[in-house]
Amino acid sequence: MGTKSGMNAARAAMGLAPIDVTETVDEEWVELEDEASAPEGKALKLHLASGKEILATRIQLFPETKIRQLIALRSAAQEEMAGFSSGIGFIGSLSWVVSGAVLLGAAESVISNAKMKKGFEILAKASLLQSEIKAQGKYIRISEVVGLEEPHPAKWSANAVRNRKLNLAVMPEQQREAAIRKYGISALQINSGWGLLSEQLNFIFFEDEFIWVESEAGRHAIRWSAVDGYQVTAI
Repeated sequence: MGTKSGMNAARAAMGLAPIDVTETVDEEWVELEDEASAPEGKALKLHLASGKEILATRIQLFPETKIRQLIALRSAAQEEMAGFSSGIGFIGSLSWVVSGAVLLGAAESVISNAKMKKGFEILAKASLLQSEIKAQGKYIRISEVVGLEEPHPAKWSANAVRNRKLNLAVMPEQQREAAIRKYGISALQINSGWGLLSEQLNFIFFEDEFIWVESEAGRHAIRWSAVDGYQVTAI
């Protein structure tokens, strides 16, 4: 069961109205990794408080347009709820995000104010979008990242190609036809059951206390506050 359908099924079990998710129709995308033929060029040498060093060749960044949409949704939700506090916790903070339908339903069941309910509906959409953003993270070469002279990941960005494919075979006919028109999918791709899409996008850091990097040893989640220093080095 998909994230959206699962959320609404849980809400129905609690006697709550379904969330309108028509603006974010389910599309089963698969992110494609870059070919590793080109040399990395540069690396980010991270000096951790533990004394360990990590030579990162790539860092995970996320599509800027999606993050801007998420910020707008959170702001709209906070405005509607105006710092409402339930027995569950402080809801008005932008750092508080609904993580599942049960929590959302439990909070909604104790409120009656129309604006607050609208805020929860917006926040639910923000939660879905946040999950989508997390799934669209891309490991980008350090040599392509700009702003590294600033010791704040929020100021790092990269303009890179994002390659992904859409599973046309599992889509209802009407939705499939809409996707074919929307993304300009060729007849050859339609016959293969997959629609390939290549986009030039701007990627930025997604708000988190951790950064995800890639080195020869694999991928690492590093708490930024545990980094004593770093340097960009040629490899």
